[in-house]
Amino acid sequence: MNFWIIQTFNGISYGALLFLLASGLSLIFGVMRIVNLSHGSYFLLGGYFALTVMNLTGSWLLALPVSALAVAVIGILIERVFLRRLGFDPLRQVLLTVGFALLF
Repeated sequence: MNFWIIQTFNGISYGALLFLLASGLSLIFGVMRIVNLSHGSYFLLGGYFALTVMNLTGSWLLALPVSALAVAVIGILIERVFLRRLGFDPLRQVLLTVGFALLF
């Protein structure tokens, strides 16, 4: 019985993670008209930042806002420097954001 409870919670947490990634992708495309295929890489980068802050400070509550702020700054810089110059050409956006996904 314990196995099925653990599997149920694992499935719910995985579904919540997929929902967060999918809603972020559709929100970015709906609001800014940018096809951002590196969205999951930003999510993973935030996890790495949070883990680093947790290892350095030992505080889980400090790791959340610091990692969110760091990923937000990186996303804003990439949007301002790279994506604005492309305009609304979806093929170039896909190529650039897949490149950033491989880079991250």
